[in-house]
Amino acid sequence: MAMAERDIGMKQPKIRVVINGYPSLAAFIASDKDRSTSIYRSYHRLTSRNLLYLEAELFELERRLDDLDDEDLKGDISGTQFARSWTYLNSSDDPRCIERVKLIKEIRCLLKEYRMFPNHYPGITALNQVGVHVVNSVTMNRGSSHLTARRFEDGQTA
Repeated sequence: MAMAERDIGMKQPKIRVVINGYPSLAAFIASDKDRSTSIYRSYHRLTSRNLLYLEAELFELERRLDDLDDEDLKGDISGTQFARSWTYLNSSDDPRCIERVKLIKEIRCLLKEYRMFPNHYPGITALNQVGVHVVNSVTMNRGSSHLTARRFEDGQTA
């Protein structure tokens, strides 16, 4: 498929031949001046599910970090040195410190991913706009079979 493409500084469009398939479709969509052909699926259900898994994973990592804190609180005083010094924690050969550093870095990585959601999916993570009726509905129907068994199509509301 031949598509016209303008080069900077050229008055006439350069004709570029692209292979049929995704390359030609992408060239066609890009050539649409009013962008009316740029229609893409949003995957809100899949994105929401991914966000829920990410939150569950972060919750589990937070629990593990809290458990380590609780264990160290019950232990000897020298074991709590890491709580006041990143340098000590990060350079220690103590297995507890090594485990803690690994866990902290895993949390840091997931938090970075989690913090990207509002930038890429503002409609899904607009938690400050959730009405009281939504919270009440979810709270009251938490164990309800109609909520867990109901099939939702993309774009359909509860």
